[in-house]
Amino acid sequence: MNKELILFAIAALPVVACAAKGGYEKMLNSALGKKRIPYISSDRDLAILRENGFLVKGSYMSDIYEIYDEIADVENLGTDGPVFITADLYLHSLHRLIDYTMRLAEVDYLLPRMEKLSGQLLEISVSEYKKAKGDWKKPWLLNAVYFAVPIALFGKELPPLPKEVQDLVKAEKRLIEAAGGIAESPAFGTETDYSQFIPRGHYTVSEELSRYFLAMMWFGRMGFSLKPYEPVQARAALLQAYVLGKNKDLLALWQEMERVIALFSGHSDDLSPADLISILGEREPAKLDEAGIKAIADTAAKIKPPRILSGMAYSLPGKDMEIPITYRLMGQRSVADAYILQELIYDRVKDYTGNAEPFTMAKTQLGPQRCFARGLDVMAALGSDAALEIIGAEGDADYTNYEEQMAKLRSWWENEPKEGNVYLLWLGMLSGYLREGKPPSTVNAKAWEMKTLLASLGSWAQLRHDFILYAKQPYVPKAGASPPEEAGTKEKLKLAYIEDAGALFSAGAKLAGELAKALAALPEVKEKCSGFAALSDSLAMMAEKQKRGLSKDDHLWLWGVPDALRSASRYDWETMDRISDYDERFPLVADVLTDLNTNQCLEVGVGEPAWIGVLVLIDGKPYIAEGAVFSYYEFKQPISQRLTDEDWWYWDGERPGRQRWLERIGDYR
Repeated sequence: MNKELILFAIAALPVVACAAKGGYEKMLNSALGKKRIPYISSDRDLAILRENGFLVKGSYMSDIYEIYDEIADVENLGTDGPVFITADLYLHSLHRLIDYTMRLAEVDYLLPRMEKLSGQLLEISVSEYKKAKGDWKKPWLLNAVYFAVPIALFGKELPPLPKEVQDLVKAEKRLIEAAGGIAESPAFGTETDYSQFIPRGHYTVSEELSRYFLAMMWFGRMGFSLKPYEPVQARAALLQAYVLGKNKDLLALWQEMERVIALFSGHSDDLSPADLISILGEREPAKLDEAGIKAIADTAAKIKPPRILSGMAYSLPGKDMEIPITYRLMGQRSVADAYILQELIYDRVKDYTGNAEPFTMAKTQLGPQRCFARGLDVMAALGSDAALEIIGAEGDADYTNYEEQMAKLRSWWENEPKEGNVYLLWLGMLSGYLREGKPPSTVNAKAWEMKTLLASLGSWAQLRHDFILYAKQPYVPKAGASPPEEAGTKEKLKLAYIEDAGALFSAGAKLAGELAKALAALPEVKEKCSGFAALSDSLAMMAEKQKRGLSKDDHLWLWGVPDALRSASRYDWETMDRISDYDERFPLVADVLTDLNTNQCLEVGVGEPAWIGVLVLIDGKPYIAEGAVFSYYEFKQPISQRLTDEDWWYWDGERPGRQRWLERIGDYR
C-alpha cells in the first residue's frame, strides 16, 4: 500500500465510542453546545474533533500551567465545563522536580567535592611528575594536565605548574572555550569533539552550573585508551587508580560523587577507578614492565566492554566496528535509550533499501546509510506499535536488518531491569504508559495512540535535556574512511476528568519516593520529593476512582491539581534563587546523537505547550474537557551549533522539526 494511504488509513479509523454515527454526532453536538471553546476555530478543527473525539491545537503560552490558568479563567473566556488533567501535565511536573533536584545536588554536593578531588589529585600528579623518570614521565604529565584543566574551567587560580603542563592546559582550555567541533587534543593526541563543551540543558542558568558542566564534561569525555592499547594513556590510568586506591580520603570523595551520579543515571559505560583498583590489587604500576601493564589493560578491557560509541571512530567495508575501551574518572553513563539509538544507526543497521530520502538517511562514502535515528525508534523499542507503524510509513525502516535490530531491542528491553536509578525508572514509566495508557471511551483509540506518543516523546526530550551531561551520547562512525497542597476552588468550575494513566502516576510516585530516600541527607529534597510522591499516589487513586464515579469534592480537588503540581515540583524561593534564573519557560532542546559523516547532531525539543479538547462522558453526559499537552520537534543541527534552551526560546521564524504524523490529531506551533 502507498505510504501516504497508510498514513491516511491510520488517521481515518472510525470513532469507537458510539456504534451509531448519528448517536455520536448528537453526543458531540451536545457537548459543543455547552460551552464556547476559542481553540476550536476552523472547519478543519471540527473535522478532526469529529473524526477522533479530541483535538490538539498550538498555543502561545510559555508554560503548561498557563493553559490551565486560562481554562480556569471563566471571566475572560466564558467557559463553564470540565478540565482535563493530562499525563503531559504530570510528566512535565515530574521533570521539573527532577531537574531542580539535580541542580541542588550538583551545586551543594557534587561541585565542592569535584573541586576538592581535582585539586588534591593535581597536587599529587605535579609532585610525581617532577620526580618521574623514563617511561613514567609522560603519564604523570598527562595526569597533571587532566586534573589542572577542570580547575581552570572552575575559574579557580591554578597553583604553580611546570611550563609544559601550563602550555597544554592553555591549549586545551582554548579548544574547550571555542567548542568548534572535531580537533586533536593537545594533551591526549586523539581526535575529540569539542562541540560537546557547549554548556546546554539547565547548565546555562548560572555561571556556577556552567563551570560544573565544563569540568564534568571533561572528566566524562576525555578517556584513557586501553583498547586499542596506548602505552602512555594506559600507564596514566593505572597511576590514577593506584593513587586513589592508596588514599582512603580521596577514594571516599570519588565514591560519594559516584553514588549520587549513579542514583540519577546509573553507572559509567567506561572503566572506572573502582574497576582498575580491583584489577591492580596491591601491585604498584611503577614496578611493572610493559608486558605487565599491557596484561592489566587487556584484563580490564574484557570485564566491561562499552555499549555506546561516543567519540571518533571509523568503520570500514566488511569489518564490524569495535568500540574503543577506555578508562575515565567520571565516565558518561550507559543509558538504555542511548543503546537503543546506537543499535539502530550505521553500522549496526546496514544499507538503505528505499528510493526516497527519509529523515534518518545520510550519504556516506559507502552510500546512503541510517546515520540518524528518531525519537520514534526509542518509543518503538519501549513497546509502541504505533511508533513502529509511523517509522515504516515514513520510510525510516527501509534498511537492511532494521526489522531484526528492532525485534532484538524490543526483546532486550522487555527483559531489562526497569529500576535502579532515576533514568531507568523514567524510561520504564514511559514504557508502561505507552503500553497501558487507556483512552476515554468516547475517542478513537487508534488516534489516541498518537496523543500518548506525543506525551511520551515530549517527556523523553525533557529526560534527555535534564541528563545531557551524564547520558553517553551515541556517535555514528565515519563510513569508509581511514583511521498536593490544598486546592482553591471555583464553584462554577465543578467538573473534571483525569487521564486514565494510574500506572504512570504510581510509577512517578515510586521515582519521587526513591529520590526522597536516597537524598535524605538534603532535607529540602526529602520533604519536596516525599510530597510529590504523595500527590502522585492521590492522582493514581483518583484515576481509578473515576471509573466508578467522582464526587463533587473529587471534581473540585482535580481542579486544584495543576496548581498543586506547579507547587509540588519547585523548591522554596530561597533555594530556587541558587539554582534557577526564574525563567521557567516550557520549551527546551537537547542533542541526543552525533553523526561524524555529516558533522551534524540530532536535536529533540519541546515547544510551547498545546491545548487539547477531549470528548468525555461525566455521569453519562457528554462534555468537551480541556487540558494541555506537549509539542515535539526533531531535526538536524551542525555540531558546532549545538543548541541551548535560550537559542530555542528565541528561534527566528518557525521552529524546524514539526512532526508530520501529528497533523492527524491537530496542530501545534
